[in-house]
Amino acid sequence: MSPVLILGARSWIGFRLTEAILKNHAQAVILGTTTSQNLKSIQKSHADFEFAQSSDDFKKILKQNNYSTVINLLRGEDAAGLEIHRQVATECFKEGVRYVYASSALALDGYDFNQILTEDLPAKSITPYGQFKGACEDYLKDIHPNDDWLALRFSSIQGWSPWKPSRNEAFLTKLKDSQVVKVSRGIKQNRLYDEIFAQAVVQLINKPTARGIFHLGTVDQSEEIDFLQAVAKTFGYAESGVQADGERKVNLSLSCNRLHQATANQWCQTEAQTLAALVQEPHLSLLIKN
Repeated sequence: MSPVLILGARSWIGFRLTEAILKNHAQAVILGTTTSQNLKSIQKSHADFEFAQSSDDFKKILKQNNYSTVINLLRGEDAAGLEIHRQVATECFKEGVRYVYASSALALDGYDFNQILTEDLPAKSITPYGQFKGACEDYLKDIHPNDDWLALRFSSIQGWSPWKPSRNEAFLTKLKDSQVVKVSRGIKQNRLYDEIFAQAVVQLINKPTARGIFHLGTVDQSEEIDFLQAVAKTFGYAESGVQADGERKVNLSLSCNRLHQATANQWCQTEAQTLAALVQEPHLSLLIKN
């Protein structure tokens, strides 16, 4: 496998994708970018890192190697972030490099609460973050419809990362400290375990015919409060530690038919499987109630 460049590799998803690439290609060379200028302080993990902040920085790094794939995990939800996306994508297509963009289910948060969210739906968002992701998707669809790109929509990835506390670690730490967690009712989504997510993404990356928008999630879904109460119970805490606080109807439940068709249903996971994987994660298992 030719070298892979991951923009924003020093992130939770970046860590898991690096791990998954090496699991499938043990000799792969992976370069990650970071906005930290103190590179010596960065734990090396599975990848080397270079400082990059502007579109010129990213384009310069892109020209240093004959990359097979560029994976863009950058946040930067502003005009500068959109310009980096446009310029890096254009450079990739010019050089024949596969471009993978991390979008979000929030690109679809403007649809009706009961709408089935398929991969063919155009971006439609009412939140700034979702609108940014939608603009990035639209650039690929409108300007580069026939080029080699993937846009990955996903909502709530679950798991653990060494770079920063994951949502699961933060949630369980609050329960362990006897804090009550308040959650709005009406937030509906499907939750995939991070290692499964990463393995599925790597399989899509390695499949040349997999192009366009792909959704990643479980085959079922639940409201946020119900899922978090299930997590609490699985780790030995009282469900009463998670309480309702108002209502906010948001539908982020993704239909993942395109993923399942492209991968022969290999990644048809349920939220129950996600729960089972969470409690087996060594670092999270330390937070099981004694």
